[in-house]
Amino acid sequence: MVRGLGVTVEEWLQRRTQCGRARLQAFCKCLGEEEIDVAIVTKPQSVYYLSGFNPIIQSQPSAVVLMREHEPVLVVHSLRAEHAELDGWVDKVEYFGRWGSRGVVSPSSLLSAVGGVLGSYGRGMGRRIGLELSYLPAACFNELNELLPRGHVIDISRTMMALRRRKDEHEIACIRAAAGIADAGMAVAVKAVGEGLTEREISVKAMMRMQQEWLERYPYLEASDFGCSEGGVLNSLWAYCLSGPRMNLMCDSPGTRVTKPGEFALIVIWTALDGYHAENERTVAMTPISPEQEELNDAVSTAWEEGKAKLLAGRRISDVYLAAVEVMKRKGYGDIAPGRVGHGIGLGAHEEPALASETEGEFETGMVVSFEPSLRLGHMGGVQNSDTILIRSNGPEFLTHTQHGLIRV
Repeated sequence: MVRGLGVTVEEWLQRRTQCGRARLQAFCKCLGEEEIDVAIVTKPQSVYYLSGFNPIIQSQPSAVVLMREHEPVLVVHSLRAEHAELDGWVDKVEYFGRWGSRGVVSPSSLLSAVGGVLGSYGRGMGRRIGLELSYLPAACFNELNELLPRGHVIDISRTMMALRRRKDEHEIACIRAAAGIADAGMAVAVKAVGEGLTEREISVKAMMRMQQEWLERYPYLEASDFGCSEGGVLNSLWAYCLSGPRMNLMCDSPGTRVTKPGEFALIVIWTALDGYHAENERTVAMTPISPEQEELNDAVSTAWEEGKAKLLAGRRISDVYLAAVEVMKRKGYGDIAPGRVGHGIGLGAHEEPALASETEGEFETGMVVSFEPSLRLGHMGGVQNSDTILIRSNGPEFLTHTQHGLIRV
């Protein structure tokens, strides 16, 4: 039995594969409905979503090639061969580049290998080609245009993100586990603020506790994220603290500053297990605080209550933002209201949908979002609290469980 998951390792891996293959089938169905003949997926999160393979270090790109009436193909560098075969659920794997005895006669680049896959099936020329244009680097796009000179390119970015909005059973389990680790880190961080430690000391204590929680409760889940072409992320249990006016930096490496009486400190914790993220953010007040700070906190807390009531399947996504910001305007903070009060979360730490006034569509069961109404007020920093929430038909299910509202130490 895997502690923290309530299932055996075999059951966990079986569910992972079943859910992954179902995602792959759902994506292929969407491609058929859009009459796309070939899709070439290269964004690391999307490759993982469809194949189960995350090389972690993205110095050599990977791709999933999907063709009508043919099995999907995962294309990876020969260096990543064993990793791809171990982790992925796509049965057919092709390689590029040489590494040791592997890939001696393989194509030298990812796109030349993709061209070989398409050529072996006689696909791609003069057909509708699906690409994630919101991600694809210009150099890759130009090379693909040369590879497929008569293909008509269709942007499938929206198709992919629409599928990723709703999480399946396995994805929710990963996010729930990541949220539990975030809670453990937050408990240590809050206590450390009250002990008068520096931002950096607070952050390190939180990360150490989260590492221990991962070790003890989730030994079969990777604490990894998605890197870029110049590096990878082998550890994804992060925390940082910003105190007083440094809260206005929004995101920065923690420093040596200590929170003073009458100041706020912001603790931000981001975690990811098997690539799936959770977010837990809290404002901590070093008492006593001023009436102005109390009023600011009251505005955010009331906005949180009003917005939370709109977090359920079938409600317009924009309703959450409008409800929260209406409170802020009523209490005199309309001129500093945020542009959004949350965002989707999953394989991306910040993904669609934005909880904003211009966002179209409704919440659906299975969506996971952060909910973070906040206000910043110059010298005093501000108040910001964020939770990871699963959308259900009867209302929000909080996956993070740290005390809501302003925490006082």
